[in-house]
Amino acid sequence: ASTKAVYPHTIRVDAKGIVWFTLTGSEQVGRLDPVADEFTIIDVPTYKPQGIAGTTQPYGIDINPIDGAVWYSRLFADKLGRIDPDTLEITEYDSPVSGPRRMHFDRQGVLWVTGYSEGNLARIEVDGFKSKVYTMPEFAEGYRPAPYALGIHPQTQEIWINENMTDRI
Repeated sequence: ASTKAVYPHTIRVDAKGIVWFTLTGSEQVGRLDPVADEFTIIDVPTYKPQGIAGTTQPYGIDINPIDGAVWYSRLFADKLGRIDPDTLEITEYDSPVSGPRRMHFDRQGVLWVTGYSEGNLARIEVDGFKSKVYTMPEFAEGYRPAPYALGIHPQTQEIWINENMTDRI
């Protein structure tokens, strides 16, 4: 792994207390064991960036509550990645939405991902990688939404999304 880790972005803590985070400026995912005081920097696979971007960016990250696997989004590559928390082996998948940014698992282990580029939301059953894509409502005719981040209510499991083209939740 490269020793240059740039722009720590999204952070999640797994059930074992391990801190996982994306490094959007250096195309990596970081792992911190605060008890052992050990950092591990994981290089993700290299892709040619899409559009005008200079690089792809590991962006959102979350932990599957069912198996503890670490999942991340790849902005400007339209990929989603899975890291085995024990072996650090990476598997990447084509994202069902363009411009995947933030993501969260619900308590059943379903992954929800915002599709910033086209105004979509993906529901992904990660066991088998089966997905359904929902189009977000337009604010007004011709004003495409840009869903950015999301959260899941811990009791009701309602999905809450902010979108930053029209400043709505």
